[in-house]
Amino acid sequence: MAVHLWLARELATRGGPKRGEVVFTFVGDEENLGAGGLAQLRASGAVKPSTLVVAAQTRNRLVLEERGVMWARVTARGKAAHAGAPHAGDSAILRMMKVIDALHGIKSRRSPSGHESTLSVGKIRGGENTNVVPDVCTIEIDRRILPEEDFEVALAELKTAALRAGASEVELLTGTAGFQAPEDGAGVQAFSEAVRSVTGRAPERLNVVGASDARYFARDGIEILVTGPGDGADSHKPNEFVALDEMVDAARIHLEAVERLLGLSD
Repeated sequence: MAVHLWLARELATRGGPKRGEVVFTFVGDEENLGAGGLAQLRASGAVKPSTLVVAAQTRNRLVLEERGVMWARVTARGKAAHAGAPHAGDSAILRMMKVIDALHGIKSRRSPSGHESTLSVGKIRGGENTNVVPDVCTIEIDRRILPEEDFEVALAELKTAALRAGASEVELLTGTAGFQAPEDGAGVQAFSEAVRSVTGRAPERLNVVGASDARYFARDGIEILVTGPGDGADSHKPNEFVALDEMVDAARIHLEAVERLLGLSD
């Protein structure tokens, strides 16, 4: 935020860009999936970028692609019975064990850049009492898909595997496709040249395990990149910090990138 606020003032002081415009957004719900922040700004038409630059702790490296995110709830249903006669029932938990095994059998894929598709069971709930065969069991899944994968195809693959293994329902909770910025894109080139000019070093690419609010624009056909000062490895830790020299570099990089991309009036 400090870098972007400085940049906004600096651009205004210099008369603004020669062409186009620079729009700044500050939202506070990224950790809660961003539905009320950037997603809402996009849905309302308040933000319509041709190049989207998302701030994140990358040590000023450039994130040019992110995996898609898929959260789903899977339900298995059985038949309740007394635990003293389990054969009289149908355990939903035992059914779910087969479903989980089938889901983990979905083939992982790897992109040329080194990203890998993943699937993780983050929540599981089943049974109401120890002496009752459970009739319902649910799990919630986090699946990450490669930028080049089709979201609907990946969802269908998950549903098919779960239902064939004995699940009763598969519900999509939330999800967005991944994105991949072209190496020769105007924004990528502007930031790459700015990094080289400011730091004297070749720009570095960074693959991340998480996802940013940029994912809401993944299907819009725009250029997206993520960059900023600070180390993502320090996120969510006590005494989180950003090195001052990295912040200064980030400010200069952003200013130069805007100048290369849009020009400045002075």
